[in-house]
Amino acid sequence: MLRKSDEQNIVLMKRKLLFIITSCFLMFFSASIFAQEVNQQSIHYTSSHFINPIPFDGNKEIDYKYFVFEMKNGTFGYEIIADEVVILKQMEYPGKGEGNGFETGKDAEVVAKMVIAKLRNPVMPPVLDSNHIEKLLLLHNQ
Repeated sequence: MLRKSDEQNIVLMKRKLLFIITSCFLMFFSASIFAQEVNQQSIHYTSSHFINPIPFDGNKEIDYKYFVFEMKNGTFGYEIIADEVVILKQMEYPGKGEGNGFETGKDAEVVAKMVIAKLRNPVMPPVLDSNHIEKLLLLHNQ
């Protein structure tokens, strides 16, 4: 049987331990939120906005295609088509703002093919960040 003072010490130690654990959790949580905010400021993503749902017909493999188009300002965008249904439309280069697409049709084509590869794997959502696109285009434009 424990003495009253020993019981009080155990309760006090439990409270201190709980305080330490809670403090560590809050510090970790705050640091992870800060890191996410810093990363979100510098990285932009391709659209994950689906115009239409991906058609699904049981065991049938989905036929993905892409269509590259030129916009009025001379830049390029692309559409992803699944079984003759447009499911994604990318009209801007990530981070350049609305209406500012890819510099060349080839650049839009390279990114569209990578998005289709992600859809086939499947990697959801099938988005690419601006850093990934820069590296991908650098490899294909050498």
